Amino acid sequence: MTPQQRAQLPALLARGAEAFGSRGELWTTKRVAAVIAHAFGVRLEQLPGYAPDLNPDEGIWNYLNVRALLPRMAFHRSSNE
Repeated sequence: MTPQQRAQLPALLARGAEAFGSRGELWTTKRVAAVIAHAFGVRLEQLPGYAPDLNPDEGIWNYLNVRALLPRMAFHRSSNE
């Protein structure tokens, strides 16, 4: 969504869920996604929690965790052991 579309969204949601054909005024993620699709032609996609093919940053974090951060972590035993 563009910044202009994001700015328009609160006014759309303020009209209430029933204004968009929902029964009851409770907003759910699915209902908000339907309003966004109808008003702006933008379809929201649920991405998996770990998707290196879709999010290149995942590979960078994996590299940092395995190669850079974990080897530098110091594990200390308490003096009581």
